Amino acid sequence: MEAIEEVMHEIISPHVYVPLELFGFDISITQGVLYLFIGALLTFMLVWWAGRRATLVPKGGQNLMETLLEFVENGMIKEVMGEKGMPYFPFVATLFLFVLMSNLIGLIPGAYATTSQTGTVWAWALLVWALFIFVSVRENGLIGYLRSWVPSGTPMALAPVMFLLEGLGHLIIRPFSLGIRLFANILAGHMVLALFVSFAITGAIFVKPVSFAFVVIMYGFEVFVALLQAYIFAILAAIYVGGAFEEH
Repeated sequence: MEAIEEVMHEIISPHVYVPLELFGFDISITQGVLYLFIGALLTFMLVWWAGRRATLVPKGGQNLMETLLEFVENGMIKEVMGEKGMPYFPFVATLFLFVLMSNLIGLIPGAYATTSQTGTVWAWALLVWALFIFVSVRENGLIGYLRSWVPSGTPMALAPVMFLLEGLGHLIIRPFSLGIRLFANILAGHMVLALFVSFAITGAIFVKPVSFAFVVIMYGFEVFVALLQAYIFAILAAIYVGGAFEEH
């Protein structure tokens, strides 16, 4: 239990490296901020390294990166948004790679899991939400977008209720659920890992081998979860933004 409490304390109160304040707002460089910078830098370097010597027949890092990008293009953009969504391919691909990199960094012993912090995931969710609102208004006009909150065929007596419910869904529930899904899954995985590591270190002699085996298994499972949650976050972003093309 002490291991879980330590993980929760680290997430809730990350270490402050450089205390900063701007107009009364705390903008300090914390452990979470530092690891976000590291994740962004490593994501950029990975893409740069893979494409620095691009050849007609890909191999090595180029082959891996092209596979990931083709997965995003075909499995998220074209499949969900259609050809009309191709201008948003760089956004969705960057989101997928950045979330994946942040998830994987969090699995390194001693590293900070930025995606287990609500501020991080909801900032990304708000970015997706802002793009969805922008595309919806651009494609349908402000009046057309607001009119889509009341489905066609809705009885006039129910129109105000539907407008309110759809408004809540568009403005609050979507960004909240998008962020909380990633946060909850990553946090839960780290808490389970912390529990088994604690047992492996402090448990009875007959418990340690079993706990260590579970740690290895959980690490493999968490790598899969890191990839899965990055995929879910990115494809939901594609679904939300692609839904703006269907508003009427």
